[in-house]
Amino acid sequence: MDTHRPDICALIPTYNNGKTITDVVLRTLQVMHYVIVVVDGSTDDTLSRLQAVPIPDTHTLDLVVLPRNTGKGGALKAGFDRARALGFTYALTLDGDGQHYPEDIPAMLEGLRLWPGSIIVGARSRGNGLEGQAPRSSFANKFSNFWFTVQTAIHMQDTQSGMRIYPLDKLGHYHCLTSRYEAELELLVFAAWRNVPIHSVPIRVFYPSEQERVSHFRPFMDFTRISILNTVLCLLALVYGYPARYWRSAYCALAFVGAVIVNSIGNLFDPRNFFPRLGRTTRWIMRHLADNRFTITNPEALPDRPVMFIANHCSMYDVVSILSCRPKTVIVAAPWVYKNVLFGRLAQKAGYPKAAEGVEAILENLRTKVKEGYSVLVFPEGTRSMDGDVHTFHQGAFYFAEQLQLPIQPVLFRDMYNLLSKADFRIGKADTTMTYLPLLEPGDTRFGDAIRLQAKAMKHHYQQLIRTDIQA
Repeated sequence: MDTHRPDICALIPTYNNGKTITDVVLRTLQVMHYVIVVVDGSTDDTLSRLQAVPIPDTHTLDLVVLPRNTGKGGALKAGFDRARALGFTYALTLDGDGQHYPEDIPAMLEGLRLWPGSIIVGARSRGNGLEGQAPRSSFANKFSNFWFTVQTAIHMQDTQSGMRIYPLDKLGHYHCLTSRYEAELELLVFAAWRNVPIHSVPIRVFYPSEQERVSHFRPFMDFTRISILNTVLCLLALVYGYPARYWRSAYCALAFVGAVIVNSIGNLFDPRNFFPRLGRTTRWIMRHLADNRFTITNPEALPDRPVMFIANHCSMYDVVSILSCRPKTVIVAAPWVYKNVLFGRLAQKAGYPKAAEGVEAILENLRTKVKEGYSVLVFPEGTRSMDGDVHTFHQGAFYFAEQLQLPIQPVLFRDMYNLLSKADFRIGKADTTMTYLPLLEPGDTRFGDAIRLQAKAMKHHYQQLIRTDIQA
């Protein structure tokens, strides 16, 4: 992929890395046009080596020289300020000691393409060089991961990796509590409290032998400082972090429980309309309490007759949106729905077929519903996507549509993942869109003349639409 994005620069903080900095910078310049190096009060030959680096005509090496050592937190702040002043939207950070592979930058940018506006963290793992990590560093990483989860309710594989992409506008004017390398943990925690999405992509890491390794880690002093920082962050999480992160979810949860109670009373008289009524109510709650701007595009494509709805699936709000627009719709329910304390009996009374019943039993159930004027909703992926991308489409929906002679109404959801994802019960803010794609009448061969081909081609079509929209 093209790594020469004009909105992102590379940022390398360095302190006494004279032996490795030239190689890191040269390899980074091969994949990035603009590289900022913050020389954090180095006392060795780091600066002279950087000044001698041969720079291609179309590339820029920008040196920020600090008169004294401020620690990694201070160096990052100086680099962010320079990048922001130059008009960059993102800064990709990597260490100057040679641990990170600049060749992994395209993988980081691919993560940013999938999750724009997010912090992308390069996650180190065993098999990719992590086994060479010193025992004390391995313990510090596990220690940091544990406390990050406590402070944010987010699980991350690697909170200590220095290879990251930061969205500069979402960091604000960064003022760290600490100035050394633990400031990177602090950055993640405060970003999570501000509801900045955080995602990980796998990267490689290189650890030289103990004799060659340059480390500025001071076990007693640094571990003491990390412990104090985590104590402060835990206290702040109680009084600021969790309330800031989850207040929308709390309001929406209370409103949703109220909606369930009210609709349950109506369910005594008309159980089949419980989910559509709840869908309309929930959509109102999300739009007003979660500041969600929900747009329906191309609604005229939906015919006034039963259809087979298919859609990409990354949020429970997908179901709500379709039911609120076409209340007379039956869902092929996943097994967990029937086991759910809240929805199980309601789904049974509403007559939703179980996905585990078998194809012929489901088909017979759907045939009866379609004769009564119901549309059918099936998510071909079978489960919600964990990363917002589109995954394998199963053939069931296309088979049912063929057997029932129903037109297929594809629905494309954008940014539902950022509103209410499978991995988090936090309700976020997002400009979400539900688009009715062109209808596929029975016998339409635009996506192939066989069910298997239709499922595969439709998946690629969805992926292309979403990824083109992200790039635009």
